[in-house]
Amino acid sequence: MSRLRVIPVLVLMACLSASLAYSQAVNGTLLGSITDASGGTVNNAKVTITEEATAVSHAMQTNESGNFTFPNLAPGRYSVTVELAGFKKEVQKGIEVRVDETSRANLRLSPGN
Repeated sequence: MSRLRVIPVLVLMACLSASLAYSQAVNGTLLGSITDASGGTVNNAKVTITEEATAVSHAMQTNESGNFTFPNLAPGRYSVTVELAGFKKEVQKGIEVRVDETSRANLRLSPGN
């Protein structure tokens, strides 16, 4: 008798697991690369993204290939700021992040203070 009760529970759990696997995404991704004036990659640059409507910021450093990735972002408009000693600070505004999409921001750093 107890086996008859276990089977419906297992079937219900399998159905719930399958529905969760096909749920819709609600966030997006912002990625890009940082280069110098000659086109070379810039590693260890500080990249800060700021959601323009809420002023919520996230920061990270570029990897050895000069790339950065910010996954799982709330949809909205973002600004990207890049800073590294020996270069001028660069800012790109108005980058749109949409649900279940990947947006790109590539910035070039100029020599400076």
